[in-house]
This record gives sequence, C-alpha cells and structure tokens, in this order.
Amino acid sequence: MPAERYLAQVVDRALERQHIQDASNLAEHIDTMGAHVAADTTEQEMESALQEALMYVRPRRNWQP
Repeated sequence: MPAERYLAQVVDRALERQHIQDASNLAEHIDTMGAHVAADTTEQEMESALQEALMYVRPRRNWQP
C-alpha cells in the first residue's frame, strides 16, 4: 500500500473517532444542561439558547484565500 494512501486512512480513522467522541460529549453536555433547566422554561427558549450556544462554539470560517 502506498504511504500516502496509508496515511490518508490513518487520518480518516482518527477524524472519524474524534467526531464520534465529540458527538458523545455534546450529547452528554446537553443532558447535563437539560437537568439544570428551570421547569417553566419554554421549548422556544431552550431552542434559542441551544442555537446561541452552537453559534458560539462553531469554528469561525474564513473562506478568503
């Protein structure tokens, strides 16, 4: 197997494992946050808070060269 192909597979697997771990961590964090939500919080308020949090943590992309 060519070295480039082997390296590409190693990186691909590492990224896949990291994605799975990140998704698991996010699910755990959402569960933890949900346990601390006040009983009178509306679904819209929770959705708004989630969207705000996601906007904050998503990487800033700069598509300019």
